[in-house]
Amino acid sequence: MTYRTVFSLIVALCIFPTTLIAAPLEYSGQIGLGGQVLSESGDSAKGQEYQDKDSAVIGFVNVNAFKGSYYLHFDLGKKTELSGGRFNDFKASIYYNDLRHNISQDARTHCLGLDSNQLVDSGNQADPSEWTRFNYYVEHETYGIDTEWSFNTPFYVEIGAEQRESDGRLPYGSYSSGPSAMIELPAPVDWTTDTGFLGAGYRTDKLVMSLRADVSEFDNDDEVLFWDADVTDGISNQGLSLAPDSDYYKVAGQMVWRPDIWASSLALRASYSQHDNSLDLFKIEAGAGKFDGEVNNTSFDAAFNFSPVDSLDAKVFLNYFERENNGDTVSAVDDPTITNSLNEYDSTSVGFDLGYALTKNTSIDGGFEYTDTSLDGRSDADGYEDTRLYLQWRNRSFKSLELRAKVGYLDRDGDPNKENSGVADGERAYDVADQERASAELAAMFMASDKIDLGIELGWWDAEYDDTDFNLTDLEHFEAFVTVGYYEPEMFTSSLYFGYEYDETDMTSDSGDGYKEEKEFDTFAYGINVEVPLFDVLVVSVLWDHSWVDGEADFNRADLVDFNDVDDYTIKTLELKCDYDFSETIDFTVGYIYEKYEFDDDQWDGYAYLPGDSTLSGAYSDQDFENNIGYFLAKYRF
Repeated sequence: MTYRTVFSLIVALCIFPTTLIAAPLEYSGQIGLGGQVLSESGDSAKGQEYQDKDSAVIGFVNVNAFKGSYYLHFDLGKKTELSGGRFNDFKASIYYNDLRHNISQDARTHCLGLDSNQLVDSGNQADPSEWTRFNYYVEHETYGIDTEWSFNTPFYVEIGAEQRESDGRLPYGSYSSGPSAMIELPAPVDWTTDTGFLGAGYRTDKLVMSLRADVSEFDNDDEVLFWDADVTDGISNQGLSLAPDSDYYKVAGQMVWRPDIWASSLALRASYSQHDNSLDLFKIEAGAGKFDGEVNNTSFDAAFNFSPVDSLDAKVFLNYFERENNGDTVSAVDDPTITNSLNEYDSTSVGFDLGYALTKNTSIDGGFEYTDTSLDGRSDADGYEDTRLYLQWRNRSFKSLELRAKVGYLDRDGDPNKENSGVADGERAYDVADQERASAELAAMFMASDKIDLGIELGWWDAEYDDTDFNLTDLEHFEAFVTVGYYEPEMFTSSLYFGYEYDETDMTSDSGDGYKEEKEFDTFAYGINVEVPLFDVLVVSVLWDHSWVDGEADFNRADLVDFNDVDDYTIKTLELKCDYDFSETIDFTVGYIYEKYEFDDDQWDGYAYLPGDSTLSGAYSDQDFENNIGYFLAKYRF
């Protein structure tokens, strides 16, 4: 929690209760104040990737006030928000949120000009111990307001606006002494995103209609990252394009109609959006010109749900999506034959879902979907056709047992680009190649008694790309989850879970040497949660979570070393907590959290800032951490 937040908390504690007490209002809420202490080892950004776990004052304020049909709500904590209005008439809210993404806490660079878009070589590339140390992070501050007026009628109007300011540093890559020698550089983040929306609609039990327009503007103060020739050993390309300024517009409408026939409903949705951006490529390389990008998306969805008889539920649907790319075609300065691809596509899906009750406790569901996708701008394919089928069976014939089984099948028929003679059937990328995917699910829920329940879920799917001679050729996934719960509120409650997942990926290469790669990942997880009430005023809880991943990569070539550790990690979390109800209005919470994370990867073990001819900054090298957190919180309810 920042000092600004703490100050706001103090102000709220002083002003809000006083204001509400003085006014003839009905009010309620909570105020919490305490602190936490962090003992950290490893100095890893992973331990605080999206959370603030520093030693600090913690607290929150939650206030609700009512007077007749008027209401007011105030939150101060992780998010600050003030909202209010009049029931069935109007409502409004203003909010503020601060989110920080920590990437690395001990990166290094041999460049000068950190936090600018102009990097200069410091002259000590060969000695990482002399490099400047810094943190990689992105912090987002968001301000916004939302309003809605319904005027106590079925009609309503909504207006909102938001601004997000982002700053920090991100790692960006380029090449140093040649295409095979990489260099990692710190790029500045200085973004502003402004969004707004205007909508109107009509709401009744039988008919809902709405129309909404959204607009967004993204501004990057640093569209290009520059560096001098010494940074990259004299390489002429000394500019890297960052996120360009862009504008986004969208208009969307929807309607849901519920006629008095067959318990039916008709849902229609349509939208159109346009995304524009531009970049002066001359800033990167002389003679490159300017690029203007424009992407338009059009979508339409229709679905009709109905039940002609009590035992049958049905749905028919149609989905359409079109992506149109009207951006510029830009040629490379040194080779005019190399240009960017303007990929476009349109997709149409039709299908149905049916659900039939065979008996009072047994039902069967099934569905069919056909999708036709046309591609424009792809050199390897003109499109593909998908056919999906599924069948599901449910049974609750036994009071204490519920069973569910489901199977699915996908068949993709790719359409290779016949006009490009250089692309054979087997050289299509896996996303447009012929594919067969089968899946199966099995689940059971068993209520052994009023106090004990058991749940089991099994899932499997396999995708094969038989006509792909290189790239991805096979995917396989299996998962199993078991949960056990015991409920005795006066004595204790507990829950136990175990999970396992297996993933296999097979790939081949077009190098002509029969190269094959097989990756396997085994993921395990288990945990237990126990709550014990004592003396009617004290609840002691224990939480333990443990998960780990074992990954490996095998190659069929003798000159390649198999990886025994690929993205291996272990996470352990222990939380001990005591909740004490001191009175009807006051309670205390004291707790302890232990966290440990370990990461192993054969490519990252023995990390070096100067591997060969490359230069790295250490953006993702400091993964391991161990945290001990103690906290205390006092809460007052009024």
